[in-house]
Amino acid sequence: MKIIRGFFLSALLAACSVAQTASGSPPTCAVIDKSRDSVFVSFERVERDSSCKGKNCEQVVFRLQNNSTCPILITTADEGGFFEPLPSNATFLERIKRKPTYDLPNGVFMSSVCYSVQRLGTATYSELGQTCGGDVRYEFRILGSRSVLFGVDRQSIQKNHSLYLPFSFAWEREGQRPKVTYSGDVEHRVFIHVPEDVYRRMKG
Repeated sequence: MKIIRGFFLSALLAACSVAQTASGSPPTCAVIDKSRDSVFVSFERVERDSSCKGKNCEQVVFRLQNNSTCPILITTADEGGFFEPLPSNATFLERIKRKPTYDLPNGVFMSSVCYSVQRLGTATYSELGQTCGGDVRYEFRILGSRSVLFGVDRQSIQKNHSLYLPFSFAWEREGQRPKVTYSGDVEHRVFIHVPEDVYRRMKG
């Protein structure tokens, strides 16, 4: 896990594109399932957000799939609570010094993945994911073939909204963490497609 401080203003690139960076040439990356994009998001379910205390607390859960052999990086609003494994006979000192893990376990639910909302018909977008406020964010890695689950709040699921999740390939950022991401740095976006019946359910 890495902590990133600063503003995230980046150029838009296609999710499967590869760019040359100052860190060197890209490694050989392969798509695992050739029928899908290298990184994609799929709908999982609608459920109640356990952190919500009021009405209209439903959230839509999606799965972010790394369908390539190269690790990708995502940002979250909190540290996630995932730690490196301990030996079965861990000492008290080993337990209190236990470090957060940088590589997310396969299939875990992340409650504060940073996603963005673009209002259709405009050239600007605003981040409506409430967990991504402030200027401190945490960076995690999703290894090749792994996936994570994340939730999108009810208010973001609207017909005039386009949802996307920014990510980077790990090799693009090697040796550059922690860092501030300025305009012109590489950012990839994977778009979040909402099923029609979910739109109708969120509207009701």
